[in-house]
Amino acid sequence: MTDATACAPVTVKVAAQPQGPVTISLDGRLNIEACASLLSRLSALMAKYKKRVVVLDLAGVFQADDYGVFFLKELKRIAEEQKTELHLAHMSAAVKTSVEVFDRPAVNRPFTTTLTEKANPAVFIADVGDTTLAGIRQINASVVFLGDAALALLRGLIQPRRIRFADIIDLIRKNGINAIPITGLISFISGLILAFVVSIQLEQLGGHIFIPSLITFAMVAEIGPVMTAVVVAGRSGSAYAAEVGTMKISEEVDALTSMGFDPALFLTVPRLLALIAALPVLTVFSVIAAILGGLTVCVTMLDLMPGPYFQGVYDALFIDDISWCLAKSLVFAVLIALAGCLRGFQVRGGAAAVGNAATSAVVSGIFLIIFFDSIAAIIRVYWG
Repeated sequence: MTDATACAPVTVKVAAQPQGPVTISLDGRLNIEACASLLSRLSALMAKYKKRVVVLDLAGVFQADDYGVFFLKELKRIAEEQKTELHLAHMSAAVKTSVEVFDRPAVNRPFTTTLTEKANPAVFIADVGDTTLAGIRQINASVVFLGDAALALLRGLIQPRRIRFADIIDLIRKNGINAIPITGLISFISGLILAFVVSIQLEQLGGHIFIPSLITFAMVAEIGPVMTAVVVAGRSGSAYAAEVGTMKISEEVDALTSMGFDPALFLTVPRLLALIAALPVLTVFSVIAAILGGLTVCVTMLDLMPGPYFQGVYDALFIDDISWCLAKSLVFAVLIALAGCLRGFQVRGGAAAVGNAATSAVVSGIFLIIFFDSIAAIIRVYWG
């Protein structure tokens, strides 16, 4: 049984065998003029030959633009819904080129091909090039964003009236005061664990008196700033990316630009200054909570009195360690704020893109925190 109809500029021919596959032959050009009517025609054929093997013969198709590629993707989706096995056959070189250009492997392949057709090795080279170019564009966008943020901060410092201090105060409340309970709880538990683990080793030497000094040095020099920054990156960094990203997809950022406002000065600078003000204070609370956690273990399990414990804490506190701790907190605050805002400004698409930006902001922030802390530790040891 054969059937032929015209969906200008594409001709459709159908050859159905009672016990074999259904062959649909297309002849012409897959472009915007043809795809709309052609899709409805082939959708009806898919419904007619539901749960059959359908071979789409593209030997007569000599050109396909991006609409043609999307047409093939949609046709495959319809076939999957109707449980129809769809195969493409005799795809011309021009159509293959269009598929390779407009349907990158990063997107799920919308259709299967016959076993006689082999993958083009040039696609792998194109993918490597695309990934490299995407990395270069990402670096370029990051450098541009950092430059805009630096210039906006400089303009704000020169003209303080341009900075929205009401937003900064509100952000300090949300990112600083509201974060004290969770930060304090995590640090308190960390102090408990650190004191308990250290006591197991020092018990053999009778060195329980050194536990306060070890906890204080560890929390002030390394654990306190890093752990607090990681918590803030997960809490505030993701919030920054989500807030800015939502404004981006709702075109509020474009509206600010149209009204003559600088988005970097309006959105990035308040968040940056708020986190710079809040994170060092949170770090101090974190260290205090950890010291209190160590005190709990020493008093309840090691029979160490509070007086000797606090004396050990006092003996382990040095102005250099405290200054180093606060300095690292300031740098961590800058890294977290910039990573969150950068991911927010890079959002494209819908709600899923906002979630991806928030996740990326957390991952980027934590990576930058650990990376900088490693460099800082090396600098302090060898050049301090």
